[in-house]
Formats: sequence, structure tokens, C-alpha cells
Amino acid sequence: MPIKNLFKTGIFAFTLFFSSSVLAQDGRIYPLETPDEPRAILLGTGGVENQPAPETWFRQ
Repeated sequence: MPIKNLFKTGIFAFTLFFSSSVLAQDGRIYPLETPDEPRAILLGTGGVENQPAPETWFRQ
């Protein structure tokens, strides 16, 4: 019985440790330059009014 409780406690500690790292992730958005896409297929879906650029690329 004590080994079973020790196993459960270990699993709980493991889960608690790794779930705390999820909360520490950076949520900021970093803009990127538009990459060259020589083989892109234009969809012609139209633009957005008052948009300063035709598209925006970012990394989060």
C-alpha cells in the first residue's frame, strides 16, 4: 500500500511541476518581415479596409 501511495504522489508531483511551466510561456507577438513566396497561389480573397499592409506575419 505505501508503494502505491508513493507512486500516486510521484505522478502528482510530476504533473504539477510540468503544468507550472505552461503558465510561464511568453504571450507576446513579434512581427516578422513578409517572406518571399515564389510558388504561392494567390487566392484573391480581397483585403481588409484601412489595413496598412496586405498581410501581416508574426511569431508568438
